[in-house]
Amino acid sequence: MSLITRWNDLRPDRLTTHWLNGIVAGAAGAFTVLAVFALDDWRRGALLSTPRALGNLLLEGPRAPVPPPAELSSVLVYTAVHFGLWVLIGLTGASCLAQSRFRPRMWYVAVLLPAVFCIALLMLEALWEPPGVERWTLVVGGLLGGVAASTVLLWRYPDQLHHLE
Repeated sequence: MSLITRWNDLRPDRLTTHWLNGIVAGAAGAFTVLAVFALDDWRRGALLSTPRALGNLLLEGPRAPVPPPAELSSVLVYTAVHFGLWVLIGLTGASCLAQSRFRPRMWYVAVLLPAVFCIALLMLEALWEPPGVERWTLVVGGLLGGVAASTVLLWRYPDQLHHLE
């Protein structure tokens, strides 16, 4: 690739597209995880209990009270951190896929990044064991969120699919 080709990829309209692709991919992952949490909470008859428990864990640390108090602030904190991390994953993935035109192996990072995030989440869960949160909910939510984010990224960057051969 020539320097001019690389310079054209730094045009503001292309950078905006990469940012939007990353935000959409991250939001897809975040909403998917929240949908799994909502379905599990609905099944147990305790709406918002998973985000409340995880938010309480973020605010109080491992000494969080059991069961967590019914405060909206813990749900809002968890939701903000949750979406922020997923959007960061989406932005990183979009950046890697955009760069994979010049460095073909960068697409691995974009596709595997959500899986790494899920593994880190499970490691934290194993250390803290948040009350009121079932492990399968984290596993299924994280995996489906990762699949959703990766699917959006590969859909938005179809030229990169030839690297899968």
